[in-house]
Amino acid sequence: MAATGVVAEPKTKYDRQLRFAKSIDINDKDPVVHKHTPYIVILVRLAKKWADAHDGNMPSTRQEKKEFKDLIRAHMLNVDEENYKEAVDSSYKVSVTPGISNEIRQIIDDDSAEVNSSSSDFWILVAALKEFIAKEGNGELPLEGTIPDMTSLTEYYLCRYRSFEEEFGSPIVSEIQRYFTDEDYSYAMNFYILLRAVDRLAANYSRLPGIFDSEIDEDIPRLKTVAASVLSEMGLNGASLSEDLITEMCRFGAAEIHPVAAFVGGVASQEVIKLVTKQFVPLRGTFIFNGIDLKSQVLVL
Repeated sequence: MAATGVVAEPKTKYDRQLRFAKSIDINDKDPVVHKHTPYIVILVRLAKKWADAHDGNMPSTRQEKKEFKDLIRAHMLNVDEENYKEAVDSSYKVSVTPGISNEIRQIIDDDSAEVNSSSSDFWILVAALKEFIAKEGNGELPLEGTIPDMTSLTEYYLCRYRSFEEEFGSPIVSEIQRYFTDEDYSYAMNFYILLRAVDRLAANYSRLPGIFDSEIDEDIPRLKTVAASVLSEMGLNGASLSEDLITEMCRFGAAEIHPVAAFVGGVASQEVIKLVTKQFVPLRGTFIFNGIDLKSQVLVL
């Protein structure tokens, strides 16, 4: 993923996000509104103010970066405004230079990125990245697909979330449909939907399906209905899961098979080590392990 920077001038790719930032008055003297303005809005507005005063340039030297932080602090009404502290902590983002590094450019321009049937998974991914940059990315690397936590009024956060979804979320439904039609992913996706349905059923009935033998026959249609609801919320109206999978999910009654639990626990501990040591790349998505055929998939949704 590309480093996340702050855009001060309009680009087609960020139009909705910029319109949202410009719709908020960061000089509003209402103390509640002022201390709950999202820090990203503060950065966008003050980055524009800085650029206007510096021939369109962002702070680049240590002294300029210090002055930009001082500019942020100067807009604070009170010392306890967490959103402005968040803006100061993230102020380096305005200095992130857009574009593709020489190292990545060297990889995507490698002859191996012209893939064929014998290409490795790595070069297939590189080829996909290269195609994204040339088409959907408009010459830029993909961005991280999440919105960070931030101090904000609920209405501001939801407005930004919806704007983000509208601008960047349109391919999601077709991607989910690909998971269902691709044989390599179909089982993993089915299990993902089932696990979400099981959690929801457990929340409604205060127990997992199938733990009581006498209620298995009742739990099967319940789980089927909840699974259909999950599918509908994901934009897959009319889709359904295999009756065999739903029945099996209820039949095994939330049992935890020791070897499978040990394996999944090992995967989780490995991810924790990656995060703690800040080495290697953590899994980005939902890890699904299918103990029946010993296959695993990471679903990025």
